[in-house]
Amino acid sequence: MRRVLSVVAVLIFCLALYSCQRWVGISSNELIKRLGPPVNVVPSGDFSVYTYFDGLGGAPMKFYVDQDGIVKRWDATPVPADLGAADDIVFGPAILPGN
Repeated sequence: MRRVLSVVAVLIFCLALYSCQRWVGISSNELIKRLGPPVNVVPSGDFSVYTYFDGLGGAPMKFYVDQDGIVKRWDATPVPADLGAADDIVFGPAILPGN
């Protein structure tokens, strides 16, 4: 039974890893096909930096494309989570005014 659970865990991990987007190694044409035209393209040394806005958080995603048009690396700025002040956070049922 333990062996079966181990195999299932490995399969789930492989599927999760396979479902991740592979950005490194694709061409700039494929990048444009997947994400549309970039918001900004800036030359930076040996690379051109293609900037996109993340559809989920709106944070900038930068793709570093070499002179052959291949994505060599990418990074995304994390979106800050603003949960408000401690006084604004209420746990439990909401108490509406007038009730």
